[in-house]
Parts: sequence; structure tokens; C-alpha cells
Amino acid sequence: MNSNFEKIKSLIDASEIDPADKENMWQVFSGARETDLDEVIELFIEDSAWIGKISHNIKAKQQAFEQGDRQQWSNVVEEEKRWIAEMS
Repeated sequence: MNSNFEKIKSLIDASEIDPADKENMWQVFSGARETDLDEVIELFIEDSAWIGKISHNIKAKQQAFEQGDRQQWSNVVEEEKRWIAEMS
């Protein structure tokens, strides 16, 4: 049986995001616990556009962190809150 990480990797591989972004997402998700990936898998299967959204979100957070830009970080978190509210 495939691990959840392998399932996530397969879904990301099938997406149209840039290869560097795929690798970045693999690295982020490789640190997650298997059980934490269940909902991500469901989300990516339900609507593959989320792969691009999450990739963009990860890059934005990394950039804000690297630049020490608290406002940018706050903006990214607010965007996440809007996504969660829309999904609820």
C-alpha cells in the first residue's frame, strides 16, 4: 500500500506547477505525519487547483520569513483564514 506521502507526491507530480515548486512541496509534506496528510489528499483529489494555491502559499510564507516581513506573513495568514472560512 502506498503511504500518504507517496499519494501526495503523485498528486503533486500530476499537477501543472513548476518542477521547482513540486520539489518544494514534497519537502514541506515530507515532514508531516501520515495521518495529517489524509485531509490534504482529499482536498487535492476534490479540486486539484488547491495544489497551486498551497504551493503559492508555501512560497509566500517562505519569502516573508526569509525577508523578515511580518506584514507579508500576516497577509498570507489572512488569506489562509479566508480559505478556511470559505470551506466551512
